[in-house]
Amino acid sequence: MNPPQNLKFTTMFLRTAFLLALLLGLGDMFGLWPATRLLVDAHIIAGLLFLGSVWALATKVNKTAPGAAGPLWAALFVILVGAVIALFMKISGNLLGILHLVLMLLAMGMAEMGIARAKRRAASA
Repeated sequence: MNPPQNLKFTTMFLRTAFLLALLLGLGDMFGLWPATRLLVDAHIIAGLLFLGSVWALATKVNKTAPGAAGPLWAALFVILVGAVIALFMKISGNLLGILHLVLMLLAMGMAEMGIARAKRRAASA
């Protein structure tokens, strides 16, 4: 099987989990809906799915295209830093909330870079 095709499901799962976490987080940040425990838990679960899918992609890319997984491992670290900021500090509506958002957007960008590098590496092989 073609390595980029092998990564397709995990990549789409990553994007879906990120989009769900982003929408739930922005809704809470801008007060589009009340921050109920259910929505906060759904945001955390979507973030954990995002973290898990980046980890799964990093391990798959490491096997199929060695050397291309660097941005994915860096994204994993950035997600962990953002999660620590979000879980252990009150971030709602302040500078830490914006920092959490920026870190997660940066992590998604780095994950997309890793995916693109893996596809290019597999196409050239």
